[in-house]
Amino acid sequence: MQPGEVWGNRWSNAVLPMARRYMEVATQKQSLVCLAADRNTMSGLMELVNEVGPYIAALKTHVDLVDDWSPEAWEGFCEAAKQHNLLIFEDRKFADIGKITKNQMSGIYDIRSWSDIVTAHLISGPDIVDGLQSAW
Repeated sequence: MQPGEVWGNRWSNAVLPMARRYMEVATQKQSLVCLAADRNTMSGLMELVNEVGPYIAALKTHVDLVDDWSPEAWEGFCEAAKQHNLLIFEDRKFADIGKITKNQMSGIYDIRSWSDIVTAHLISGPDIVDGLQSAW
């Protein structure tokens, strides 16, 4: 099936590329599942992505909870997710002003380079959305 057949008006009215990408992935896999990948080792994350990758649409990560994180290991994880056509949803819960949030997106974890979706609190106001958008 094609996304337009499955999603109907949602597909035809979707203007955001990420919304369309999610609908494409969900249609292809026949799954709406976004699995919480709450593992604290790179080997645990790799095992999970390879075990469930073919069956789910997205993985929700917490990069800062991975005890043995390294840029090289994370790159391997992201490549495995890409091979399984998974969206990566970093549950970072950004909550600072736009400028700081933008800097956090490019910090040690370089979230902007691999995350498809991030979470944020609006406690600091709408400026946070501008900061996130400008980081990508």
